[in-house]
Amino acid sequence: MGTTAPRNYRAEISSIPKSDVRALCVYWTDVVSEEETYSNRPYLRRAEVSETEDAQFSRTQEARWGLTFSALAPPKGKTYIAVWLTNDPAVLFGAPAVATGVLDVLTEGRPPAE
Repeated sequence: MGTTAPRNYRAEISSIPKSDVRALCVYWTDVVSEEETYSNRPYLRRAEVSETEDAQFSRTQEARWGLTFSALAPPKGKTYIAVWLTNDPAVLFGAPAVATGVLDVLTEGRPPAE
């Protein structure tokens, strides 16, 4: 079998305002104790960068680059702008969702072209 070279991707975010609609998903884990760990994954189906800050680089601290994303109106036929997947019982938005129904959102294609 042949080997495939690794693929690298690059996204450039311009300081000049222009529309660039993307899907955005952020993942983090809250470790409350050894017995209590919660995963969080908010997903914005359509978002764009609305504000940027200067990047901060240092040898002694983590790199920082402030980005503000704005959620955009959902495409036709959808009524939500975001989905938050979590196993944290403190985050309740009404009745618990059926996991397969909510996860279908994450497998849908890219946002439609404007």
